[in-house]
Amino acid sequence: VPVQALAALTPAALAALQLDVVISIDGSACSAAVAGAARLGSLALVAADPRLGPDAELGFWECFHAWAKTGYALDDASGRRYAQGFYKTRERFAHNHAVIVAHGCRQLALLLSRVAGGADWPAPLAPLAPAPAPAGRASLLDELCYLARVGWRRLHYQWRGRYQPRHSRWTLAAAEASWRTVFDGAAPMPAMPDRHFWADPFLLEEGGQTYCFFEDYDEARRLGHIAVLRRDGDRWRELGPCLIEPEHLSFPYLLRYQDELYMCPEISASRQIRLYRCVEFPMRWECSDVLMDQVAAADTMLFPRAGKWWMLTNLDPGMAGDHCSELHLFHADSPRSSHWTAHPNNPVKIDSDGGRNGGLLWEGERLFRVGQRQGYCDYGAGLIVHEVVALDEQHYVEREVMRVDGSHHLCSSGGLTIFDRKQRLTPQRRA
Repeated sequence: VPVQALAALTPAALAALQLDVVISIDGSACSAAVAGAARLGSLALVAADPRLGPDAELGFWECFHAWAKTGYALDDASGRRYAQGFYKTRERFAHNHAVIVAHGCRQLALLLSRVAGGADWPAPLAPLAPAPAPAGRASLLDELCYLARVGWRRLHYQWRGRYQPRHSRWTLAAAEASWRTVFDGAAPMPAMPDRHFWADPFLLEEGGQTYCFFEDYDEARRLGHIAVLRRDGDRWRELGPCLIEPEHLSFPYLLRYQDELYMCPEISASRQIRLYRCVEFPMRWECSDVLMDQVAAADTMLFPRAGKWWMLTNLDPGMAGDHCSELHLFHADSPRSSHWTAHPNNPVKIDSDGGRNGGLLWEGERLFRVGQRQGYCDYGAGLIVHEVVALDEQHYVEREVMRVDGSHHLCSSGGLTIFDRKQRLTPQRRA
């Protein structure tokens, strides 16, 4: 029943409907009388950004201003907020609006299914301070200005695609320093082959030597594979590819279990989360386990804590082509398990600003998760280091520690820290 139709009913007619909750996903306001007639009140799908008012069209102003992320929120009639999420902004309003509404409706269905299953109604989130003059519904002039901006951006992207086809690439850098200070004076790694870029480095100590496993993206194949570097004194020696599949590979996360070495690379095109066992270090690996099947997952990390193995991974359950926003948590008794228990609060984070995994850091028992920051039409604009302050079967809480621009992955081991960074190419380098 449309919300507007409910507003025309008498109190007795509203009571006769025995409503559980009133839902508005089109921006229609819900009166206090209608909300009060429902057992659980009302929920409206609105823009989450505090710079936007409750009547702002979902996804419009984010495209207009080229903001990095677009957010939805589920608010009641009193403005209390019960859920919110932020996803990367799409270039065009129609696409951005459709995607954010789909995400918001999926989260709404998840919330209601949990309540229907016996869970308590969630507590309100802490309110955000609104902007002094939040933007509301766009005028005709605003829409015309938006079309002009989109046209200009499209011309710019076409010009850059023709005359600057490779305007940036990822490279690696390392230093004998803490991850907290390494970005001030890191030295570049060996020169990459032409038309390749290197990213997602992971360090490993083996046999008294230091190795770096990383994504080697081949522009000719338009696919990445996993390659290895070995540190010889003050220099790094390229050993070559160690894992190649028909699908794109990246993010070679490493772990040890029962005296064997495993790798959990990103291979999202296979719709699987796979574990590879090292059969001849460091160059031969074989797929030993499929941890999850028929799942759109990226940048999975596995680690032991408090007697369990935990999985942090970035899922795209809506199949929207976005692995940068939703962080999901699972646990099992073994990293080789094919039966992982989902955390009851999944997704434990919904934010393209730090949601996608970019590495795991340890300081004694303290655990830090590196998260990627996405810019507007700019993958990997920076990173955020979070400390995980609560992790168990009912809770996941992290707090921000540090932000860095121009990098989206960080790894540190034994006083050595390595990261990737985005290198802007000059015309001479592009030639």
